[in-house]
Amino acid sequence: MARPLWSLALSSILPDLAEQDLDSFCQSVLLDRRIRDRLRTELLVSPTHHPSELANTDLVELFHIENEMSDLSACVHNTDFSTKLVHLGALPFRIRASICQLFREKDSGRYRNEHCSTSPDGRFQLVVQVNQDTDLSDAFDHLEDAYMRVLEELKIEHCIPFPDEWEEVDVSDVYGVQPDSALYDAFNVRLNDQETQVRESITEDFIAFFAESPFQLAGTVEEKHVSIRRSWTRKPRVRIVLVGE
Repeated sequence: MARPLWSLALSSILPDLAEQDLDSFCQSVLLDRRIRDRLRTELLVSPTHHPSELANTDLVELFHIENEMSDLSACVHNTDFSTKLVHLGALPFRIRASICQLFREKDSGRYRNEHCSTSPDGRFQLVVQVNQDTDLSDAFDHLEDAYMRVLEELKIEHCIPFPDEWEEVDVSDVYGVQPDSALYDAFNVRLNDQETQVRESITEDFIAFFAESPFQLAGTVEEKHVSIRRSWTRKPRVRIVLVGE
């Protein structure tokens, strides 16, 4: 359906008006009650993404419990334990992709996973246990499997072709795919038969993040803080519980 002429005209002049004096422009627009009500609805009620999806701007609570406990629900609010609050986008990309996949699957009911649940305060909760008796090659199986399902879905979504010949393909050069991304891994698994190498990289990422130094993040990552006045609108959607030293 074609846009009306008045809409096209406004689209051409609004950016210039806002650029000249943004505050005065916003005050003029917000004088109309109907515009204020509509903006309030769009900003505060309508989700910016589907409820079953996570966005990089969603908050994630990283909760570290040093000693193994049988009842996690009894301690998640205890201030004696180490916690961090960061944006989902700050997590390493393979861990981020795995969490998003498990979140979607929990919402849709496609997979049952004993490591994932809905906490009493309504957050998606993922539990990872690492201690001296843990076999690190098996500790992250559920996360690794989730990441491989991400790659399978990306192969279908992006119609990644099967290779005509088994010659190594430079994915970035030929397909313009950004390295250090799930899509890059999906291309390499399909075109360059690198499933073994990708699985090894997954395990290395998980060990670095969970075992070598609990919740190891880049030095540039800024921890977030949510005031009590904003706790309902900015409540973290995900809690990752790491149990063990």
